[in-house]
Amino acid sequence: MPVFTYQAKNNQGELVRGIIEAGSYSEAERELVRNRDLTWVVSIKKGDAAGKGGVLSEARKEVLADRRKLSLVDYVLLCQKMGVLLNAGIPILASIDTMLETINKKQLYSCLSQISEKIQEGRTISEGFGLFPKVFSNFFVNMVKVGETSGALDSVFKQMADYYAEINGVVEKVRSAITYPAFIFGITTALFLFTTFFVLPKFEDLYNSLRVPLPFQTRFLLGTGHFIRSYFLVIVGAIAGLIVGVGLWRRSPQGKAWLDRTILKVPVFGPLMHEFYSLLFVRAFGIMLNTGVHVFSALEICAQVVNNAIYEKAILKANDRIRSGVTMGQAFKEMEILHPIAKQMISIGEKSGAVGPLLEKAAGFFEMDIRNMATRITAAVEPTMLVIMGVGVGFLVFSLYIPIFTMARHMAK
Repeated sequence: MPVFTYQAKNNQGELVRGIIEAGSYSEAERELVRNRDLTWVVSIKKGDAAGKGGVLSEARKEVLADRRKLSLVDYVLLCQKMGVLLNAGIPILASIDTMLETINKKQLYSCLSQISEKIQEGRTISEGFGLFPKVFSNFFVNMVKVGETSGALDSVFKQMADYYAEINGVVEKVRSAITYPAFIFGITTALFLFTTFFVLPKFEDLYNSLRVPLPFQTRFLLGTGHFIRSYFLVIVGAIAGLIVGVGLWRRSPQGKAWLDRTILKVPVFGPLMHEFYSLLFVRAFGIMLNTGVHVFSALEICAQVVNNAIYEKAILKANDRIRSGVTMGQAFKEMEILHPIAKQMISIGEKSGAVGPLLEKAAGFFEMDIRNMATRITAAVEPTMLVIMGVGVGFLVFSLYIPIFTMARHMAK
């Protein structure tokens, strides 16, 4: 029977290693979890590969290849810890092994375990991170490579920690501006459905028994409620189908381009997203130029960082213009979608030879502006949503009770 070596974590969170006999990788993993009090298996290697400094099983590699990219918070923690460890003079391999002792997230732990093995085989740390393109972004891998080449890996990790922390803070601020309207919309929808299914039928029965003539707004409200109750499952299915369809369509180049363009045109939130994408671009571009990445390579990577098809196309077009001999300032001046502040900083920086530092200043401007815009949007949306909700409730109450008031007035006469 084949022999496997394994690494796993027990119930106390401790890393344990050992050997197990099993018919296959999956059988070995099931046996470890079921009978050896292990919470999860980090890696499994076949016995004949262990002596060669083997890697994780092919099955484990395939699982990892399907994982999503790290969250911004994960990037912040990873970069902060690696920066501190390397700055303290701890070698790269020892730093990663130290990280493995403190990480609780299975995805990151599994990746770093493989990277540690690859470094022991003679690979560089950037090559190790590059093995997981679906986990670590191209920007992150290239920045690590720059740090290796320049001998300032600790400084690069610190810069990336600051970068991801800043972007995460801005993302949270933007989310907070969107969350409140979404919450109010959810509450309003729940109240509307409750009224439709439990309140309107009682009033409908009441008015039918009294044979009271109903005004238009009351008939409209009762008719709408009756329609929703009769075709509720059809409506829910249609909405669910629409959401799934849009989600699938968004994965296509045409769908993503249309939705990314539409987001930028949404009233109130469109300008906020313009500022956000400009921040992503200038911050990433500035960091890469400051660390010595060539302009052409930096722009190709930044086009991926912004994660917006419209900005990506514009950045790549500017890159092509620069390759053809146009100055950087002129190329970005032709980029209509980019914020004027960013264009000005690039133009001035090109003349003074300080594009990177000036882009860092532009990023500070965008960050402050985004926070202020998000605060203003939240302050404006809150009373607006309350007014809309109040009007809706007022219409509901007025429509339901006006026939009763009318009947009471006629009876009084």
